[in-house]
Amino acid sequence: MQHRAIHSSYVHGIVTCYSDGYILDASGEILYLSIFGGQMELKTITAQIMQGWQVNVYEDCTDWRYVTRIARGRKFVKPWNANIANVGHKVFFSLTDFTPWKNEFSGPCALVFGRDLEQAKERLFRIVRAMSTVPLSPQWSDWLWSVCEDLEFQKFGEQEEFKVCRYAFIPDNLDEILLDDLRSGRLTLNRKEY
Repeated sequence: MQHRAIHSSYVHGIVTCYSDGYILDASGEILYLSIFGGQMELKTITAQIMQGWQVNVYEDCTDWRYVTRIARGRKFVKPWNANIANVGHKVFFSLTDFTPWKNEFSGPCALVFGRDLEQAKERLFRIVRAMSTVPLSPQWSDWLWSVCEDLEFQKFGEQEEFKVCRYAFIPDNLDEILLDDLRSGRLTLNRKEY
């Protein structure tokens, strides 16, 4: 299993835990982060992340090759944890990017993922359907995939559920684009034209 070291210095010393996967936006803000290690290390790093501190990621802890910096940033990050014996596991995820339909701003970003391309397209369709005022047909999933813009992000790890991963910007005027494409005949209920 691949892993990277999550390392942080604080008043009482240095703590290190490990990550088997993360997805960060272009500025290093957490979209998804999976870490594991001792209980005290996890508690310390969790507190630092939740308070807005940054933590560093290294390739491994033998040569300490710096990879990137992780921060909570402006996003509301929700932690989830599990314990197995003396090893803790904690997963953080950005609610605004995993559940954008629950947010009040327009033009949201969505973390779209799946075990394959079809599952990722289905997730994007469900997200947009929950946000759109115009009814959507499942056969428009390919069109929808092509309309959303890609945003830069960093990904590490081999989690099966993130095999296909895309950080997508959903246009503010998606309903307008949809209606225009329906009027022009580019998009129909009977066939795919895009």
